[in-house]
Amino acid sequence: MRKCITLLLLLLIPCIGQADNCSGFGDCFGTLQMALTTAVGLALFAILTIVANVDALIHSDSLQRLLGIVPATATDSGLDMGSREGAYAGTAHFPPGTVGYSVHNSIGLIQTLLHDYGQARIGELFNRPDVQELLGRENTLENNQRVAQLEYDYWMDIVLDPTQTRENRIGGLLGVTFNPEVRTNVQMRVGEGAEWLSDNWNYAVNYVIDPAILAIQDGVEQVNAFAQHRIDYLKRVFPANGN
Repeated sequence: MRKCITLLLLLLIPCIGQADNCSGFGDCFGTLQMALTTAVGLALFAILTIVANVDALIHSDSLQRLLGIVPATATDSGLDMGSREGAYAGTAHFPPGTVGYSVHNSIGLIQTLLHDYGQARIGELFNRPDVQELLGRENTLENNQRVAQLEYDYWMDIVLDPTQTRENRIGGLLGVTFNPEVRTNVQMRVGEGAEWLSDNWNYAVNYVIDPAILAIQDGVEQVNAFAQHRIDYLKRVFPANGN
């Protein structure tokens, strides 16, 4: 990939340097060779950038942490356990098959979407000893319903509390949008999905994602080689500035 990027930069820099005042794409470059070089270079550079970013994301700790593959920790320095992140960290120790595992991954999705917006003191609920005991139970419909009801009641209290900030009350409204029945269903589905991804993550990365990225990179290399061949041909057919 580094070779491709280096080649693109070498192709682009001379052409950009020869550009002058222009009213359109074609006017900016003295020859067809320059225009083609820049167009191909920009396209390939965009593809390589996307591939590099996807590759980095797939192998990042943040994504794997969200999926529960790299667990969060409740001992992070300075972490406010009453925050949403504190709720996430405080539920990280529950293994697959427990209510806490489903709740933990649900909190992770919300954390990804909202960060700390409208969080109130939700971490205090999930870190309460009685709630921790519930979270450690088997991931059954009944156990999930009990936790879902507690969270729904918490957010309803936030909505009805006039001393809460506007941001927290909006967070409360978002929370009560999902009644206990819906919350239970979503919670359990998220937990099941996270467990499957955790179990199959290495397989997916090694046999699906990485090969796909390598195939794209190989395709870009081939297109790059073809483009360079055509550029060399055009240089001979349309010499720049009489050279």
